[in-house]
Amino acid sequence: MLENVIEWANANSGFVTILVFVATVVLGWLSGIFQALRNRPQFEIEKIEGPNFYSVHHTGRKHNGYSAHRTAIALYLSITNVGSAPSAIKSVSVAFRCDLRPFSWQWFQHTLLWHWLEHPTVALEDFKVEIGEKAKVYPFLLQGTASTLTSSDTYLRVGKSVNGVVYFEHREAWGGFMPIEQNGKTKIKVRVEDAFGGSHSEVLEIPKVELSEARKWSSDFGRTYETLDQEDDAT
Repeated sequence: MLENVIEWANANSGFVTILVFVATVVLGWLSGIFQALRNRPQFEIEKIEGPNFYSVHHTGRKHNGYSAHRTAIALYLSITNVGSAPSAIKSVSVAFRCDLRPFSWQWFQHTLLWHWLEHPTVALEDFKVEIGEKAKVYPFLLQGTASTLTSSDTYLRVGKSVNGVVYFEHREAWGGFMPIEQNGKTKIKVRVEDAFGGSHSEVLEIPKVELSEARKWSSDFGRTYETLDQEDDAT
């Protein structure tokens, strides 16, 4: 049988050459795809010791008979590239599940699924903690830190990590549009997008604190939208 194969190959050498060429191209194309799939960033997201909490405070207004409120969230994160290619942090989003009436359409959208805050809010003050006569300032992840006049380097080579605070405020809401609280805590989903469009996520648990306690870390915690609204009214 081997002799028949050799005889056939000799008689059809042109076709065999084309077949080998096509096979080489296909294998090269497939290996390139596999190599690209292997060489990609993978971000590991961790909560580290520092300002990790949320607060819900009433604004003094009402909507449809309900007291209006605003949720603010602080997270101190460590993000490490444990993949096989470098990339930059493009964006960070957070989500929580709302405390809404079961089986309504809004419950399906915002409780059964996640209620997303797609973009961090600019914090008006740094986050810090007093240690004796000095203060430890926590760097921001995506905005400049006023006390140190520095910004975090969010381009992560393989094995590199960066720490920083991300801060979110929810626009004024009412009713059950606030995080579900269980034993004084809630679950927050963090999603980090890299420069190639890859998505990396982690679910974390953070405690609920009173607004007065949150403002020991940052004196203007929960005031960003309030300040912006006042400026808009003034103009």
